[in-house]
Amino acid sequence: MAAWTREHLEKIAKENRKCFKGLKLHSANFSGMDLEKADFRGASLAYANFSGANCKFANFESANLTFTKWDDGNLHRANLKEAILSDADMSKVSDFFGVTITMECSSFQGLKLPEGFWWGWVYYAAGLMEPPSEEAKEKLLLAMGIETYKVLREQYANRRL
Repeated sequence: MAAWTREHLEKIAKENRKCFKGLKLHSANFSGMDLEKADFRGASLAYANFSGANCKFANFESANLTFTKWDDGNLHRANLKEAILSDADMSKVSDFFGVTITMECSSFQGLKLPEGFWWGWVYYAAGLMEPPSEEAKEKLLLAMGIETYKVLREQYANRRL
């Protein structure tokens, strides 16, 4: 299909139980849609717009999310296992907590996150992992700043680990 209209996307969401599995949806506009628990496994979504979309618990396993836009999009507990996030703009995402992500270059190269979520990833190493040495922990805390560390420690204490 050459271009996906909003009507096509809404029809799939309604009639196909939010199953976009394996579809080629280049530049599709999902902005503001309720896509909670949607299935995007293996979908090609490069340049898609998810601004304001509710993607809580959505499954993006092995999806291509290159250059996607997520202003105020909600990815709470979304599955991004083996998804390609290169150059995705999640700098204004509303929630990125609890995502499943694969630790490889295509997951992080050029990925933009809000400062709080970016520092949250650093906090995992500083506050949750066992550091290789006390010196390494001190250097990380120094780079992070003790105030940022304290704020994140308090926020993560209230989240389910």
